[in-house]
Amino acid sequence: MTRDDGRLRRGGARRALLLDAGVRVVAGNGAGNLTHRAAAAEAGVSLASVTYHFPSIEELRRATFDHAGSLVGLAFRDRVLTADAHAEDVGEMLADYATALVVDRREATVAVF
Repeated sequence: MTRDDGRLRRGGARRALLLDAGVRVVAGNGAGNLTHRAAAAEAGVSLASVTYHFPSIEELRRATFDHAGSLVGLAFRDRVLTADAHAEDVGEMLADYATALVVDRREATVAVF
């Protein structure tokens, strides 16, 4: 049995910070500009921190796009779960979701597309 000294939690938080930074880089500068250095600069961490969590650029890019897609998908799931929707409400719910994608989740949406 291992003791929880917080390393796993801190590592997960660092990874999430890096993925959020990667999404911002892609949304602001395009996928071709996502590098270890760009993610590190955007996150305000060392280059070594990025390469520790994502040793190759392919891993960083894949994880960033997965993360962006999850953010977009989770936004829809949350709307569906919190809606007391009936068939006649679906159009309005989808319109609200589309608005949320370009307002609340703009960076993730841009990164996905």
